[in-house]
Amino acid sequence: MGPDKNELLIVPNSEITLEVTNPETLERSIEAIHVPLSNLLKSANLPTEDILMPVQERKKVLMNLSSVLEHLPIAQRINAKYVSKFTLSVVIGLFDGALTYLWDETIVALRKLVSDYDIEYFFLIATDMASRYKGLKTYEDLAAISDYDLLQICSRMGLISTVNCRRLENVNYMRNHASSAHPSDEEISGMEMVTMLETCLKHAITAIPDQPAQNIKLLLRNIRTNIIPEEDYECIGKALGQHTQERLDDLIKAVFGLFISDKSDVTLVKNILGIAPYLWNLVTDDVRKYIGMKFGYFRVNGFVREKELTQSFLNKVDGNSYKDEDSLAAEIIDHLGNLISAHNSFNNFYNENEYAYRVYRILEKNKIPDSVRKYLVKVVSICHIGNGLGYREGVDERADRYYVSIIDRFTDNEIVEFINLFEDSDFTRDFHLKKPDERIRALCENLKTKTKNRNIVNMLEFLKSFPPMKMDKASTDYRYKDFKKYL
Repeated sequence: MGPDKNELLIVPNSEITLEVTNPETLERSIEAIHVPLSNLLKSANLPTEDILMPVQERKKVLMNLSSVLEHLPIAQRINAKYVSKFTLSVVIGLFDGALTYLWDETIVALRKLVSDYDIEYFFLIATDMASRYKGLKTYEDLAAISDYDLLQICSRMGLISTVNCRRLENVNYMRNHASSAHPSDEEISGMEMVTMLETCLKHAITAIPDQPAQNIKLLLRNIRTNIIPEEDYECIGKALGQHTQERLDDLIKAVFGLFISDKSDVTLVKNILGIAPYLWNLVTDDVRKYIGMKFGYFRVNGFVREKELTQSFLNKVDGNSYKDEDSLAAEIIDHLGNLISAHNSFNNFYNENEYAYRVYRILEKNKIPDSVRKYLVKVVSICHIGNGLGYREGVDERADRYYVSIIDRFTDNEIVEFINLFEDSDFTRDFHLKKPDERIRALCENLKTKTKNRNIVNMLEFLKSFPPMKMDKASTDYRYKDFKKYL
């Protein structure tokens, strides 16, 4: 009787006869696919067992491959070498290698999406996110943007949706924690591989920006190149009202960045001043404070031209009430942006210390500015709690001393912001892991000692007593919502 037509055959070297005593063990062994290679590894005292994924898991991927590839047009498949490498790695049983090939192609696709859209706009948002990206301009410079930040910026621009960004974040998480990109003992199932392949193909490799994002692309191109008639400003302002709040907040920051750029010309300046009042009325107070803080930042650091342009911008939008003459807030925001970017990037345990120290030095002799409180509490708390990886506490232990010192300065205002973070999925992302779970509980206990507010203490007690590795669900509990009413 011949083999079942649906069976995946992993054929050993034809010259070697294998006695299969434990198929479940054998199919995960190098020996199952190539005995001479197994002998070579053994002679070098290298492991050969539990290297490959079971045949049954490989079959799950291969049986679903054709339907998933329907997301990839035939014209693109011809040169899709990454899919061939992905498939070959799956057949062999090296899922971690397959995921690496898939993710590398996903990043290439997202970079091309950015380049085809508006690379200058991308870098303006990137610089706002982390000032260490300042000065990047070209397609080649995109390689300096971390994968996580690339996803966030693409989402903020509308190149991928918020939901799809989350899906791709999960693939990135698995790539970092369960692929051949980093040492790991984690395993990926066949259905997980199928889902990640579909996610990357559908939501990144073949992604198309939504229509509002296309409209912003046209607007940015036109304000750079065309003299827009004054009677059109109001019409443009009404159209801007159709965009999401996050996109509008990013847009005004980018437009302001273009306005103070040393490349700005008369046409660009005129057009921006024309649409700025309408855009200003649509953005949040936090963003208005951000632009107002820039005046103080430029002033204390001697950027005369940028300071004067910021003043003219604020005059035009009637925003002088948001101006801060000597604010340190903009500088703190810059360092926090770099810190969270380093935290979410490769080698975070080696790169956080520098930026943590800069934040600490500013706050050592200054109180926490109101305008940065929410952002500071989020970034410092995330970095102090850690991602659960590494050999010790899952944090940058050099930087953690600065996080502890900053947290020691928390008052009721900061603790309330900390409690609000449990509704933020960025904050709770790693709470299903043991080390972050332990550290968040210890932080709740620590914060209890910094307040005499009984309502805050009750909330922290509730959080600390939540079931192990389940604190990411705390904000959905009715008790959390009841306690928040009294904060």
